[in-house]
Amino acid sequence: MNPSQSISIVSDSLLLLEGVTYQFKTIKGNAKTFYDSGLELFPKLDGEIGSVFISKHDQVQKILSGTFSFVGTNGNGVKVNITEGRFDIRY
Repeated sequence: MNPSQSISIVSDSLLLLEGVTYQFKTIKGNAKTFYDSGLELFPKLDGEIGSVFISKHDQVQKILSGTFSFVGTNGNGVKVNITEGRFDIRY
């Protein structure tokens, strides 16, 4: 059985505006992200690069779209490069 892989982008209090790029940071009020290989986590650390661009935020139809990229680092210092990520979600 293969483990399930995923990427999570979370924020506790970030106002998302269309056409804006947000840098991933681990402090409150910012977007955070990590890659889950199914076996271990690779969070984006503050010393690494990473951002999310909001290309569409339709608050009437509740659609959020954008692109992202980041470097994630596991507990052993192994890095993964996540490039050309995109999302289209309804909320």
